[in-house]
Amino acid sequence: LMNPALVVPLPKGVPPSVISYKTPVESPEARPPCLPVGGQKPPKKPADFIIDPAAVRHNILFAKSIAEGGRCFLTDMARIQDKIERATDAKVAKKLDSELGFLTPIAKAFLTELGTEASLLSQTVYGGHGYIKGNGMEQIVRDCRISTLYEGTTIIQSLDLIARKVLLSKVDEAGAFGSKVNTLAKSNLFGSGAIGTMSRSLWMTQKAWRVLITRLKVSALKDKETVSASAVDFLMATGYMVVAYYWLRMAVAAKKKIDAGADTDGFYQAKIDTATFYFERVLPRFSAHASTATSSASVLSKVHPATLQLLEE
Repeated sequence: LMNPALVVPLPKGVPPSVISYKTPVESPEARPPCLPVGGQKPPKKPADFIIDPAAVRHNILFAKSIAEGGRCFLTDMARIQDKIERATDAKVAKKLDSELGFLTPIAKAFLTELGTEASLLSQTVYGGHGYIKGNGMEQIVRDCRISTLYEGTTIIQSLDLIARKVLLSKVDEAGAFGSKVNTLAKSNLFGSGAIGTMSRSLWMTQKAWRVLITRLKVSALKDKETVSASAVDFLMATGYMVVAYYWLRMAVAAKKKIDAGADTDGFYQAKIDTATFYFERVLPRFSAHASTATSSASVLSKVHPATLQLLEE
């Protein structure tokens, strides 16, 4: 079975995301006045707060969506690990271990990469002030960056995913997880409102993801360099879909609470709003990575050595 120690480094990308979006919102230094765009927000104030413009809120919501989506992702992985340790049936334990093994490189690489991006975007909220030690953002950026490197870089994790867990797998871990995504999306496919919209988006995404896998398998038969060339983009595309899956699960659960009249403080509505942001503003990145993953590897494998010589001797 998979060594549980491999799961230990995975949360490294999530805490920086949490701190990154909370720090600009809660820190007084993040709220100096700025020129209003599209009309002044606070009444009777000389200017808008820095968090009022939509572009700034995008940065904060991005960090929030990665933090909370990633936290749900890792919590589910911990649940799977608990079930493995308590399983009395060896076959059940092996099946769960395969699922956890499939998710591990995605969680490690994707969440640390997006955690780093979230830290950088949150640092940008401060402007130049985000570069100094006073507010702590510069340390968050530095600490998060190293998480993409140790315990296997993103490239190493990507090669593990595409080679061992997809192309050479004998148990089809990817197909099993794709079925889970499909089941969740189909259960709300004809729903109304935000849940229905997100379900249809996720359903289309997982269909495109399955086609992507098929195309990569065919390409790998013709040119083995395709595996290495497409690895990172395939992992990133998969990561966006996986986090979307967990966001839809949270949104469905939140909707039930709202319908039951249990959302007295707006907590559950905030979950749906953040999920909507992720689906509308983050998940579209899936298409770009999928397109790059299926592009020809010839520009990389056939490049002349002189092209890589950046400095003249």
